[in-house]
Amino acid sequence: MLVVLELFLRTTAIQLPGVTRYDDTLGLALKPDRPLVRFDEGFYMGGTNHFGYYGKGHPPEKPKGAFRVALIGDSQVEGHQLFARDHFGAILEAELARLTGVSVEVMNFGMSGLNLSDMYCYFVDFAGRFEPDVTFFLIGAGDIDKSPPRRERPYCELVADSLVINYEFAGSPTFAWKQKTATFRGQSAVLNLVNRAREVYGRGLAPEVLLGKFWPASPARAESPGDVSLTETTRRILEELAGRGDVCLLMADSLPDDVVAAMMEEYGCAIDLRDPLNQVEGDPRYWIATDQVGHWNHEAHKAVGVFLAGELSDRPPR
Repeated sequence: MLVVLELFLRTTAIQLPGVTRYDDTLGLALKPDRPLVRFDEGFYMGGTNHFGYYGKGHPPEKPKGAFRVALIGDSQVEGHQLFARDHFGAILEAELARLTGVSVEVMNFGMSGLNLSDMYCYFVDFAGRFEPDVTFFLIGAGDIDKSPPRRERPYCELVADSLVINYEFAGSPTFAWKQKTATFRGQSAVLNLVNRAREVYGRGLAPEVLLGKFWPASPARAESPGDVSLTETTRRILEELAGRGDVCLLMADSLPDDVVAAMMEEYGCAIDLRDPLNQVEGDPRYWIATDQVGHWNHEAHKAVGVFLAGELSDRPPR
């Protein structure tokens, strides 16, 4: 019976095996060559490439004359609400190629749940090895995280006034157990479905999922500014990134005005995305098909992609 259910889930793509793995350096990372189908605020059909990030795969060695852009961020960059062709990275790639006449390669290193510390570690240990000419870090209110380090990823800390990456997670019993069981759990659509059901139940969303349109609309899930004051570690991360010359911060529309102004003044290349998002008719986070508010919708992705292409159009490949 379980075998029949497994085959049914895979064939219909109702549920596929998981896309995550547990790496001694990266922590929670993506498996290569994994298809993925999601329906939440919108519909996504895509997956990871041979190199372990989303979308079209480009090898670490950059072709001569190509212009590479790396995108790093949380679920907003990950883009599991729309097809890859409608993602702001794909629009940026096509528009920048049109404006400059050069070969453009945009790589999506987004992962749900990443905060600024996670992004920095992911860039140093993985994304930066793909020789990007420019790396965009998308930063929202929820990404300046002051919570204790999680046990499944490396994190940044200040040691003797120096910024270092701590990899102690790899020695924890919890991480070791996840590594040992990941192969079995990651190969089964049934187990992945059970795990996702457990997560939905734990978040109190079971009635909404089961009843669908018959359940009252959920409150907006857009990011709330909250407390986004910068810790010393956060400031040091931003200073390190600003000093590179090939990293640019994208200020999301969820950040308060004073934080955006301070970061644009103090940390080198920083781009305020509120201008292009304000040009979108209606709420850029509203999904009419599902009547939900959350991540950027199609119009918002298009506005951001075209805007960023204009920002990069006079920057030659290195």
